[in-house]
Amino acid sequence: MHNKPRALAARGRPHLMCGAIFLACTFVFADGALSQEKNDWAAIQGHWEIVQIEIRGRNTIIQKKNKKTRLHQVTFKGDEILIDGEPAGRISLDPSKSPKHLNLDYNGVDPGIYRLDNDVLQICWSAKDGQRPKEFKTDENDPNRRLLTLKRVAKK
Repeated sequence: MHNKPRALAARGRPHLMCGAIFLACTFVFADGALSQEKNDWAAIQGHWEIVQIEIRGRNTIIQKKNKKTRLHQVTFKGDEILIDGEPAGRISLDPSKSPKHLNLDYNGVDPGIYRLDNDVLQICWSAKDGQRPKEFKTDENDPNRRLLTLKRVAKK
């Protein structure tokens, strides 16, 4: 009788080991995703200038007219978005997806994607229709898609 429980216990151990390995991997990958989210949150904080807006496949390059003119500024302060110093909504990030996902929340949630390359941040989203973009581009037949390019304001 003593052999039977040991045999059952021996058969159950591989399942316990697999379960333990699965849980460990889950925590490691979840921790990695949380680390990436923290890194992205830290990286977007601060002041950015809008340098380009694309709507319906057309680029609008924003340029300074003279030294006194400044570009519209977007500031990320925690999850809050400020445009030219005025509250404009909230943002949430999910860097675990590919491309990285975000949600812009101002008068409703607009799903989008983002990419961050040093001092350049691109955000592509769909206003009103709720369809998350799959790539960083707009289409002349889609009036709801926006592509925004921001450049970090140099610290003085």
